[in-house]
Amino acid sequence: MFDYSTRKFQTRDQILRFDEEANFLDLLARIFIQEVETICRTAYRRFYSPRIENLLTIKGKILVSETILQNRFLPYVTCEYQDFTDDILENRILKYATYLQLKAFAGNKDKKQLYHKLRNLYSFFDNVKLVMIPPQIIDKMTYDRLNRKYEKAHYISRFFLEYLYISHGFGESSFYSFMIDMEKLFEDFVREIIKTFNKKYITTKGSNYLDITRSYVKLKPDIIMKQNGKTKLVLDCKYKKVRKIPEDYGVELAKPYPSDVYQMLSYMVAYECPKGVLIYPKGECEDLDIQIMVESRHYVIHVKQIDLMRLEEDFLRDFSLSMDNYVIK
Repeated sequence: MFDYSTRKFQTRDQILRFDEEANFLDLLARIFIQEVETICRTAYRRFYSPRIENLLTIKGKILVSETILQNRFLPYVTCEYQDFTDDILENRILKYATYLQLKAFAGNKDKKQLYHKLRNLYSFFDNVKLVMIPPQIIDKMTYDRLNRKYEKAHYISRFFLEYLYISHGFGESSFYSFMIDMEKLFEDFVREIIKTFNKKYITTKGSNYLDITRSYVKLKPDIIMKQNGKTKLVLDCKYKKVRKIPEDYGVELAKPYPSDVYQMLSYMVAYECPKGVLIYPKGECEDLDIQIMVESRHYVIHVKQIDLMRLEEDFLRDFSLSMDNYVIK
């Protein structure tokens, strides 16, 4: 839905436009960069933080007891002092969110400009320790007049921490794992695109009997294409890898298993249709024609591939219409 909406995103005090190639993550990254750059210029926070260290020179308050216990034979003094630092939670959140985005955009040639901006921003936080920040930390943040400028940047940071951050443990909600039957999905997909783009035939799931009594051997081919009440083509979809058969010169060809061929042949006999098509995902099988003679009757099984990485409408239409080349004339 986002790709078809208006190509702009409005925040409280600005409208940020972006190009057609951008996605939602790009958009949030650019808003994040704008917000953090504003913070760095006008509202970057540093804070006095108490520190205790063993030093060669006195700094702040000397801790006598600790010095005696820890440095009895060493020329060190244990001191407690206030360090004016930018290594505070507000800045750690920004640094960690920037780090997650750098990891997300790394290696993407189309996002070089965005990656360089994030890298420059990351270098600004050199004095801030990089620590993993769970998203829940931001929910506990409070804002006043001193850190109010951080609020919007933290709100955007929470999105990156939520969706680019991996945590392990038990949550409060139960969730059941699920499996997708890819064979069924592949079958339904091929049937639906043929039904959608090839209107000359009635395309349905098959069901017929092979035995004479029509009560014992029931066959259910994935797809049958009918015209004027007659079956013109039988199709079976196979979401699987096939066997490699060595050919001359050491070349291996991917060909269907005999069981797939026998199954298709039984469908063709049951439907009295001499033409059939076995469909595999691209790369799993070679395109070829298998000629079979059964009791002087000639059957042809066409083995075809479909590229599942190409789902544009024109390609799916061409594939569906190509079935016209195999139907009974």
